[in-house]
Amino acid sequence: MATDTGEGVRGDRGVQVHLPAYPEAGEWLDRKALDLRPLPRQAQVWNGRRFVHVGHPLEVPRGPLHALLGGVGGPGAARFMLRRLVPAALHPTPTEPCLRGETALSLLEREGAGRRFLDRFVRSFFGGVFLDRTLAMDAGLLEFLLIMFARGGAAIPAEGMEMLPRDLAAGVPAGRVRLRFAVHAGERQAHGGTGRTTAGPLEAAAVIVAVDASAASRLLPGLPEIAWRSTVQMAFDAPRASLPASLASPVLHLEGEGTGPVNHLVHLSAASERLAPPARALLSASSVDPAWLDVGERGMVAATQATGKLGTPNGWPGIAPPRGSLPPVARSQVPVA
Repeated sequence: MATDTGEGVRGDRGVQVHLPAYPEAGEWLDRKALDLRPLPRQAQVWNGRRFVHVGHPLEVPRGPLHALLGGVGGPGAARFMLRRLVPAALHPTPTEPCLRGETALSLLEREGAGRRFLDRFVRSFFGGVFLDRTLAMDAGLLEFLLIMFARGGAAIPAEGMEMLPRDLAAGVPAGRVRLRFAVHAGERQAHGGTGRTTAGPLEAAAVIVAVDASAASRLLPGLPEIAWRSTVQMAFDAPRASLPASLASPVLHLEGEGTGPVNHLVHLSAASERLAPPARALLSASSVDPAWLDVGERGMVAATQATGKLGTPNGWPGIAPPRGSLPPVARSQVPVA
């Protein structure tokens, strides 16, 4: 998790957000120091002809009507969302996902959420969250995040997502963190544990394995291997005055048709003025379609412009990279995520 700086623009590596409703967030993070900037609980969903404005009923009261008329939702989608939003408002926040043992796609189909809602909103929104438009993730993960989004929305630190690990590190006493050696095994002892490292054994009261899934399966035999996802993120430094009205605020734009290359796009500097100079706009766009991940950044930019998804004549109107090239901030291809 890092934020790159160049030419007055601060861009995160990948489109990342923080969910303030996470149960642990209030306990471990200094929210005042982070100066969290909320993002609207809304989205502009491209339906192949135009953008459809949807969102949380408290922020977009006519959202369900927009979704119905714009081909993004229907009665089944309304029922599905109400079954989650009402408990989210009335019951305590869950502390962790409750895995269901079925895929999110199976849950949506079984409850009759509707094909238009599933294909145009859920695949683009949660496909961007999980980097998987097939919705093969466990249904419990989708429901947990849906509750988190409904309760607290999403936010970004005023100076970028890098401030989250910096804030956590600030509370760790000097000398407690040791770097530049590898851990190759962990062993449980009668009174604590031992970490076997390239620098020798480390005794501790407890051993917590907080690593990526592939490393965890090596350290703890018996854990299942996790299939990794990939994404390509592109940052655009555009003149603020050139943006269409829908991008004057940091509302998420979703490509509901699934034709790529861009899955979602957001004007991040509209949420925090510290991310770009006053006359400039930091736009962050990401692709999660495996078919586009091997093309490379230049190829994606060319394809994006050719299909009109970031420029004219339609799709993502009026948003084109200056001089046809990417600015030197927040360009990242993440093969393992």
